[in-house]
Amino acid sequence: MKFSELKSEARSLLSGHWGWGVAIALVNSIFAGMLGSATSTSTVHGLDDLTKILNFEGLDIDKIELSVSTQTTVVLSLLVAAMIGYSIFYTFLRLVDTKETGNVATGALSAITSKRILPTFLTSFMTGIFVFLWSLLLIVPGIIKGYAYSMAPYIVKDLTDTGKEVEPTEAINLSREIMKGHKWQLFCLDLSFIGWFVLSIITLGIGFLWLRPYFGVTRANYYRHLVGDRFTKA
Repeated sequence: MKFSELKSEARSLLSGHWGWGVAIALVNSIFAGMLGSATSTSTVHGLDDLTKILNFEGLDIDKIELSVSTQTTVVLSLLVAAMIGYSIFYTFLRLVDTKETGNVATGALSAITSKRILPTFLTSFMTGIFVFLWSLLLIVPGIIKGYAYSMAPYIVKDLTDTGKEVEPTEAINLSREIMKGHKWQLFCLDLSFIGWFVLSIITLGIGFLWLRPYFGVTRANYYRHLVGDRFTKA
């Protein structure tokens, strides 16, 4: 697979649909942030309610440490954001497969509007856990495993589209299998966008609105070239 061809195909797919791609990325980011914030807030309120109950029962609350750690709220937010973020993978892969765009709201939230909530949550959760544990060793092993599991979202879409029930680690294991010998290749593909990332930073992040669909469709295109219809066969 030539990177130039993958990126050229991505630009061709987005030709005339850049506004749609930008809207998908923007709406997805907004909802991921809102839901992540709501999750963290719910946790805080839950512990506040518990504190009130303990006080009502006459317990000495000063002797009971009930605090919401920053780490906990951040992790909860990241979990929700990661699950919602899978919508981007699903929608851009659909564009690669069908050449169709579709409704912005539906596309931006396709992870929770296409009966994929449970497999999406479990896969994103387990991926996050595995990458985190590997990162505890060193940063590099965590990055390597991140690339090993990088095709899991696309595999979840292919499997669920065929009506298959996806086990919590099934897509992760399949991704690790197909990425053997391809992790460096995908890393180099990502690295080829370095100029676009720098430009996006220089424009105070505005450029990321266009980079995200370009980068996302290219990656989805890479996946389809890599696996073909292996997981789409019922």
